[in-house]
Amino acid sequence: MKKSLRVIAFIIICCVGISSCVEDVDFTTGYNKQIVVNCILVNPARTQTLFLSYNLPIGENGAYEPVGEVEATLFENGTPLGTFERVDAYRWKIDKGVRPGRTYRIEIKNSNGDLLAKSTTTLPPDEVIREIRDSPTLPERTREFYESIDRDKYNFIQETRCGPVWIVYTSRRKLDEGKKIVFPGIWTNHPYWDDFNSVLGGASVNGESLGLLRIGSTLESNSSDYPYVFTIGDGNESLIRGNILYVSTELDQYMKEGYERALSIAYGSDSIFSMSEFRYYTNIEGGLGIFGGMLDYNLFADWF
Repeated sequence: MKKSLRVIAFIIICCVGISSCVEDVDFTTGYNKQIVVNCILVNPARTQTLFLSYNLPIGENGAYEPVGEVEATLFENGTPLGTFERVDAYRWKIDKGVRPGRTYRIEIKNSNGDLLAKSTTTLPPDEVIREIRDSPTLPERTREFYESIDRDKYNFIQETRCGPVWIVYTSRRKLDEGKKIVFPGIWTNHPYWDDFNSVLGGASVNGESLGLLRIGSTLESNSSDYPYVFTIGDGNESLIRGNILYVSTELDQYMKEGYERALSIAYGSDSIFSMSEFRYYTNIEGGLGIFGGMLDYNLFADWF
């Protein structure tokens, strides 16, 4: 659960105010006060968290205004799951798990019962990528390939087609003082690796990404290509661990655009990560923010 909360916090910090391109919000006409809804449903977490506030004018850095008394209800496949309970000025929680392949809706109403905002998302069906521990567990068609690969790297099998996935990782190598570090580059030879945050000029012959690694949707690929074996590692060939996020369509776009913006801010307007426009997107009807979902699974064995 703590790991899931850290992942959510990272996503929201990187992507505040940015969401899926369901609607292009135009801020050029002046400030329009709106409710901001940020809720990322996580499986296998047993508690879901909702963040609510009002937006600030562009360029203003003050504290966000909390919302008043509201009722936030979560629905699963059209059936009410329950109501979020307020924890503090900005956070609400509900002690409910969410399930792969289910469609969820959130509704925010004021004390008079008026609908303020709503949104819908569908969680991915289930995990389809797993770590390869030994060749006897592999299908016959991939066993020969496995026998020829480097056991010092992390090898995985994708059993069938799936939507986009994100790899979140940390290094397991220790510095002299015994601290764990996060390396800037993680690479893969997966053919659907997304190079939007590519590390240019690196020594790796495989696709190498900065910080997070995104594998694009393989839903349109040839089903006869599966199961498929691929490798993940980092530029320093050190042991790494992390988790894989199977994300909803809305959350995928939210993460990618937010990460692009974070890179643009970090590297400046002259970098390869610069963005030409300052835009906000939302999939919240009646407000701003993100309502998405993900399956959060351990990816690497703790080999240390």
